[in-house]
Amino acid sequence: MDVPGARGPGLGLFRVAPFVEGVPCSIGAVVTADGVAVLRSVENLVLRDGRRFLYSGVSSVYDPPVGVQRSMAEAARRVGEELRRRVGYRGAFSVDGIVTAAGWRATEVNTRASGGFGMLKGLTVPVGLLNAAIVEGWDDGALTSAVIESTLRPLLEADRALRLVRVLPALPPGTPASVAVCIDGQTARVAADGEEPDGELLVGRAATGAVVMSRVAARPGAGPTPGPSAGPLAVALLDLADRLWSTGTAGLTAAGGTGAG
Repeated sequence: MDVPGARGPGLGLFRVAPFVEGVPCSIGAVVTADGVAVLRSVENLVLRDGRRFLYSGVSSVYDPPVGVQRSMAEAARRVGEELRRRVGYRGAFSVDGIVTAAGWRATEVNTRASGGFGMLKGLTVPVGLLNAAIVEGWDDGALTSAVIESTLRPLLEADRALRLVRVLPALPPGTPASVAVCIDGQTARVAADGEEPDGELLVGRAATGAVVMSRVAARPGAGPTPGPSAGPLAVALLDLADRLWSTGTAGLTAAGGTGAG
């Protein structure tokens, strides 16, 4: 479809696709000099406010069906090889899509270290510096696809967590503030005195005005349960933030989908 007034190669064109119900999901990968390292998938937390869609963070808690995980990994590897063949691409990228009842439907490719890479913890160097070394060729051939995949993928597998980010137009009265939270399945509550929390919920200043943030991690017998979509838990955390600080984030709903499979 043409857009009047748009100029330049590829500008003024957009594609209209049918809406598909499911869990928004992304898979990251890294193109090295010798191949493509594929990481584990992450869930893009896209919540609904009526007919509006609100990006609200990312989670490594969700487990798509095994067949879908395999399809996502194969797609990421094919895309990476094509990027390498066509333009000599190096570094991180991701393939976004939706896990539907009929499988995974890819929607776009992001040629950058997208949100899922921000879930990586336990690295001795920041992932941004690691990516820069690969892009610029500073790795001296040491950062092969096998090394990257065997290093980064287990980190995402081991640290199953939800990272919530919801932008607000302004800082609510009486904030900034934060509380420790405990997670019970898909519900969230303020941690009791002396209780070990699963994470923190906070509201603070941001360049856009304000932001609600939370990071909660799964641990043995506690925290988010790996498997199901973390969308309902993101909704519960935003409902809790609204009860505590009148953030206006209550009443959202999670994307429909296929569950853990």
